[in-house]
Amino acid sequence: MKNSQNLDTNMMDASILNKTTCDMTVSNHNARVWEIIEKTRVGMLTTQFSGGLRARPLEARPDRNANIARSFSSAKSRRSIC
Repeated sequence: MKNSQNLDTNMMDASILNKTTCDMTVSNHNARVWEIIEKTRVGMLTTQFSGGLRARPLEARPDRNANIARSFSSAKSRRSIC
């Protein structure tokens, strides 16, 4: 009986550890995405259509505190985003 209790306790501890590790991993991934957006600032947006691919430069305007990442592209471009 004593071994059964220890096994249950150990399994519960492992479950808590795994949940904490997973939560930290998701948090780390989210932080890494924000770091990349904040450092990169300019990238290329590529869309696919029936005739091929269209690409245009895109500027990122991240606001981590508001959990918003806005992106802007030039209106002068003849290429549409859609």
